[in-house]
Amino acid sequence: MTSSPAITSVVFDFGGVIITTITEKIQRIADSLGCPMPQLHSIMMGPQHESGDHPWHRMERGELARDDLQGLIAPLAAAEGVHFQGNEFETLLLNNTYNINHYVLEHIGALKERGYKTGLLTNGMREFHPHLVTIVPEELFDVYIDSALVGMRKPEPRIFELTLQELGVKDPQEVVFLDDFMGNIEGARAAGMQVIHVGDPRVALDELEAMLTA
Repeated sequence: MTSSPAITSVVFDFGGVIITTITEKIQRIADSLGCPMPQLHSIMMGPQHESGDHPWHRMERGELARDDLQGLIAPLAAAEGVHFQGNEFETLLLNNTYNINHYVLEHIGALKERGYKTGLLTNGMREFHPHLVTIVPEELFDVYIDSALVGMRKPEPRIFELTLQELGVKDPQEVVFLDDFMGNIEGARAAGMQVIHVGDPRVALDELEAMLTA
């Protein structure tokens, strides 16, 4: 029996890990529209387990502007019987409607001090990037990948390949990836990484420590 390689690198998602999850805001919008949250999540952000031509996916690859979303997705919602009021994406993407999990940032800093490589791998938007780097300083990470700046997004295989390349690891099993979306977790697992599906970030950090000390 061969043993697994030692973990050398830990890669973190942004939304749902370092800040509170976007699904909390989608739930509030769904309540205002009187539709189920899973349905609205699919309408607004597209399929979770694939990456295609949905406007949200295109925005996260840097192909569309954030301000294009409302006009492009409202007809998709109407086709499913959900009638937007006109401010759904403004509400969803307001910068001041989430909380920062400072304890996660502190844990990342401690990992670097312990000699681990750290990475940020986020599906982002060009308009948000200047704000992103004020919340999550680039010097906290060895690898800093924002989907909108590299033209690819999770769960596309190539963005995980880019992450591994920039980390400089030869064996993907050396890397642990934390994300709150199962589609992204499946993509990382397919790339050979070890994974932690994040519900409660504190629980996820405990799980990470158990993996690092096993």
